[in-house]
This record gives sequence, C-alpha cells and structure tokens, in this order.
Amino acid sequence: MLEIRKVLAVLNEFESMDLVLKKGMALAAKESAFLEVMFVHETPIFDRVEYFRFKEEPPLQEIDPEKVRQEIVKKLADIGAPETTLVEIFLDDTVDQVLEATKREKAMLILIAHHNSIAKKLAKESRLPVLVFKREDASAYENIVVPFDFSEASKVGVDLALKLFDKESITLVHDFRYVVMKGYADPEGLVLPYIDMEISDVEQKVQEEELQAYAKEKGVRSRLIVQKGSVAEDLIKDIE
Repeated sequence: MLEIRKVLAVLNEFESMDLVLKKGMALAAKESAFLEVMFVHETPIFDRVEYFRFKEEPPLQEIDPEKVRQEIVKKLADIGAPETTLVEIFLDDTVDQVLEATKREKAMLILIAHHNSIAKKLAKESRLPVLVFKREDASAYENIVVPFDFSEASKVGVDLALKLFDKESITLVHDFRYVVMKGYADPEGLVLPYIDMEISDVEQKVQEEELQAYAKEKGVRSRLIVQKGSVAEDLIKDIE
C-alpha cells in the first residue's frame, strides 16, 4: 500500500495533542489525503474497577466529550486544517477502538504519540501502517526506524517510508531470528508466514549480508539485532 488517502491522528492525552495534529496535518497535505482525528480517553484503572476504591464515593467525573471536541477543532483551525476534518471522541480501549474504526480502510496511515503499551499494541495488531512519534519536541523526522523481516509486507513498509521521508533518516531494523518460511501452513490451511527458530552463526551472517544488500539497494541504513528475549519484545526495546 503506497497510496495514502486518509491520515488518522490518534490522541490519548492532551500533552501530545499539538504534536500529533501538526504532524498529521503536514502528512495529509503532503499526500493530498483526508485528515481524521480520534481522541480516546483512557480511564485510570483505579477509577474503572470498584475493587480499588477505598471510599464510598463515585469515580472521578469523565471528560466532557464536547469540550474536548471543541478544543481539537480549535487547534485544527489554528494549523489550517479543513473545517470538514472528522473529529471523534471515544472512551477507553484505544487499540480496539482504532482497529474497529479502520477495519474497512485500505489506504490509511495511522499516527500516534509514543505511549508504552498502547503504541506497542497498536503497531503490532494493526494491518495498516502505524507511525509512532517518540520525540515530542521533534520538529523534523531525523530517525525513522522501520522493522524489517524480508517479507513482502515489510518491503512495502520500506517503500512507504521512502515515499514519506528522506532516505538519510531511515534505518531498517531486523532481528535475525525472525525467519520467513514460505509455503508453511497449519493443518487448517492458514498461512503462517513467520516462525521463530534457532539459527546458526552461518545463517545469521547470511541474513546480515542480505539485510545490508537490501538496505544499500534502497539507499538507507540498516541494523541487525541479536538478543535473547522474544523477537517482538527485543525489537521494540531496540527501537526504544
């Protein structure tokens, strides 16, 4: 997917609102795409569960959706976003809300500020590309990290990154234990494109050389990581 028709700015907190809206507006303008905004208020766990309340009093009052909407609309107007920009307000379960809202989209880029568990889960579960902003004060894209596993899907991700950002800012990160097993399927015929397995030093060297060759072909940097935890967690830790 190299065409972007919509950019979805996902907001969880007021602190990162300006950053995500400005970046979303800029990317939407660059790609001539529609900008949509989704604000999801996550209720603190101590207010969600009755078990945690030590006093017989109601939980903290939830946010006023209309006030939040008005604040977002004002900020959008300040950065020159179209008045028709869609703004939706939801409560709790950010990842599930985003996945449900985007399940029929085919050409959408999702933006979200770095938020430990939420950003990790969204990037892992979304079938659409997710751009996570790590630095809140970043005025430019200086270090774009693209997880890479040699699959066709990740190659499309590389091409999308090249479409949006300068080559000099892009680094491909590959965990050598993540191996593409073409044609592997379970008894029910569901394709399982990846399988974790122990790899010899020779195979590790082969993957490193292939990674470097592919990165050179694309004109970007690359980094091979070798750690001892789970592949997904090690990759996330390296990026962070």
